Amino acid sequence: MPQPESQAVLVLRKFRIAMDALDESVVNDLATRWLGIEVSLSKDMMILAQEFERRAAAGEAITEQMIYKSRHYQVLNAQVQKEIAKYNKDFAVDAISASQERAALLGINAATESIYASYPSAISASFDKLNVKAVESLIGFAGDGTPLKKLLDKAAGDASDGIVQAMLAGIGKGDSAVAIARAMAEGMGIGLDRSVLIARTETNRAYRSGSVQQYRESGVVRGYMRLVKKDGACIGCLALDGEVFELEAEFEDHPNGRCTCIPIVRGMEPPEWEKGPDWLANQSEAKQREVLGNTRYEMYKNGTPLSAMVTHSHSDVWGDAPAVVPIRDLAK
Repeated sequence: MPQPESQAVLVLRKFRIAMDALDESVVNDLATRWLGIEVSLSKDMMILAQEFERRAAAGEAITEQMIYKSRHYQVLNAQVQKEIAKYNKDFAVDAISASQERAALLGINAATESIYASYPSAISASFDKLNVKAVESLIGFAGDGTPLKKLLDKAAGDASDGIVQAMLAGIGKGDSAVAIARAMAEGMGIGLDRSVLIARTETNRAYRSGSVQQYRESGVVRGYMRLVKKDGACIGCLALDGEVFELEAEFEDHPNGRCTCIPIVRGMEPPEWEKGPDWLANQSEAKQREVLGNTRYEMYKNGTPLSAMVTHSHSDVWGDAPAVVPIRDLAK
């Protein structure tokens, strides 16, 4: 029987739904605008694909260096760099920044409502409210203080690499120029993947940061806990569901992370809910295999606890984060 959830948990579950909608909205906007880049470059991709289809048919062994030296590739690559730089400058930075701002305000509201919900009644709750200007520093920057544009501009290199690799693979399979050009467009999507990763990561970070700043400002919160959205959560986050943070500690989450911060209010009982390890133990074998994968599932059933499957990693860009222990290390 699942453990009943505290009112503060129920409040934050509702805000998580709103955050997911915001998350998907910015991603859809980014993808739609990116499609315009693919369309604008389709002619140049076809010309390049036709060139190397002919050269491969003539018996030439196609290499990366050969592609890089091609005049048609250089024309295409220049266009890729130009179009993505314009995409970032005219659209992506503003779209993600706006999403960060909305997320930070949503995070403040979520924190406020969860504090109220931690008391027996709203009348008994009294605490300081965060000035919304306190979150302005979150907007337009990544977690390490890097301007979003600097991170996004790396997508152009990813896109170019994706085009070349897709082209080599298509030629190696003997695909037609039409199929190769289509694959090149899909390969260029690696650049979009980077933009989406940044958007999701930084929007969710702004949401959590807004919440944590409100907790610190409140004067009534003594710490906070990790609240995991179990649907789609990684093994590491499931294992750490309910992790306690000191009030001044920084929350740790990985890129694309959707964990939430729930307050521990002074004088009130800590919030309660079914934590990730208990939730997993109560799932069917099919669901456990889906979450863990077959190898980890067998280890789990043979006594390896979920806590043994989580570690922490560090990235100069994304900071400290939960990470899943590789199977090879679990087997030692």
